[in-house]
Amino acid sequence: MSKILIIDDEGIVRDALTVFLSRAGHEVLTAADGAAGLERFQSAKPDLVLLDRDLPRLTGSQVLKKIKDIDPGARVIVLTGNPDPEGELKYRKLGARHFLSKTIDIESLIKIVERDLRQGAGGRPMPRILIVDDDPDVRRVLKRFLELKGCEVSEAPGGREGLDLLRSEEPHLILLDIEMPGMSGLEFLKRLREAGKPPPVMMITGQNDLEQARECMRLGAYDYMVKPVNFEYLETSVWAKLLLRPVEA
Repeated sequence: MSKILIIDDEGIVRDALTVFLSRAGHEVLTAADGAAGLERFQSAKPDLVLLDRDLPRLTGSQVLKKIKDIDPGARVIVLTGNPDPEGELKYRKLGARHFLSKTIDIESLIKIVERDLRQGAGGRPMPRILIVDDDPDVRRVLKRFLELKGCEVSEAPGGREGLDLLRSEEPHLILLDIEMPGMSGLEFLKRLREAGKPPPVMMITGQNDLEQARECMRLGAYDYMVKPVNFEYLETSVWAKLLLRPVEA
């Protein structure tokens, strides 16, 4: 049994999470604001924290920073009613394990929680995958699929944001769109080649263009898939590449 601390100012959210996590066999502690959450964290030393982004007294980011000051190895999952890539970038840099929408179904949330807890108990490191795509619906679907397959996923709405996340997240693999405003996927690949040991890149695009595919491969991509995404092929391609490239924490 693991000890989980829920820090959320919405009573209905705290109650619902408490019921389902307790049924899954966990001890659940709760706090209704950031300051109370920090007090409970210090006294109870939970195995994992579910942290709301929007809190009274102290914001979610302030609470996360203070938690990490107390225990740099603390495992924190952020739950928010306002998910956005910029917010995710901020919380990931502060050390959040996941940045999840409150619309996530409870079964998926519990799977993510328990996978993180198993890893904390000595399991293999989770593969880190970065999705760079300007379509929020594509990012959302890919992220949910990959998280359920045991991956830690971060996302960026464009190439520049992707490069910023690349520095902080150190992903094991990148899923990259080609046609994006600001910086195209091809330009992203060129910038990536400047890195010493860039992670492998799989291109995901809406254009079935053979010449474009060849150019992507020339620039270092290892695979190329046309939307709509074939999830069976995606899973095979991603895991085959990860098995050839040992995942390090």
